[in-house]
Amino acid sequence: LTRGALTDDGRLAPNNLQKSLASIQTQFLYDDSTQVLRWEAGNEPWEYRRLQEGSTQNGLVAVRIYPGTSQTVVDVLRIKTYLKNWPFMLIEGDEVYTGTCKRY
Repeated sequence: LTRGALTDDGRLAPNNLQKSLASIQTQFLYDDSTQVLRWEAGNEPWEYRRLQEGSTQNGLVAVRIYPGTSQTVVDVLRIKTYLKNWPFMLIEGDEVYTGTCKRY
């Protein structure tokens, strides 16, 4: 799992929170049948909405949109289901995670 966050100068680099969670937040499970994502560290399940079903032609695209008190946050999960090892990109707010799936 590779992780980074948008820095003030426009680069992608791990932030302090990501560094502190690096040893426990190593993988997540996305259940396509329920459209729920859960980090291995055991946080609350997050409900996503699948916008595009994954196939041998197109990748899976799912989003989670939730309004906060001062801003709206949009999380995006993309899995390239048409490629071997199913590479993924998960964007949570301004944090980005990439890697490959163990299974899809």
